[in-house]
Amino acid sequence: MRNALRWILTLAAVVCTTSIAAAPPGWVTADRLAAADRDPDNWLSVGRDYGETRFSPLTSIDATNVSRLHLTWFHDLDTRRGQEATPVVVDGVMYTSTAWSRVLALNAVTGEALWQFDPKVNGQVAPG
Repeated sequence: MRNALRWILTLAAVVCTTSIAAAPPGWVTADRLAAADRDPDNWLSVGRDYGETRFSPLTSIDATNVSRLHLTWFHDLDTRRGQEATPVVVDGVMYTSTAWSRVLALNAVTGEALWQFDPKVNGQVAPG
């Protein structure tokens, strides 16, 4: 019985360790957040990193070229209500929330909608 319990606990530890090490793309772990400064292609949390700096270390856009920026894509939302959300970008997917607690995922390069979630909040009874 003791050997069986020891074997089960060892197997559980191996599975947990393997699962953590092989986290699929799109997962934000404590290690990824701690290393946010070494991962400039992603905006892993609302404040970008544990320090909530809201600062990008990217340097490719500066005073000499900012005037050459242009709109690459846009996504129409299904509401006229004001929007206040900081998108999170993880492994090429931009996640954002919209009015009435809807969440959507967009391809960060093309703007293509990948999926959306609508919790069916009744906007008719909400103040506003």
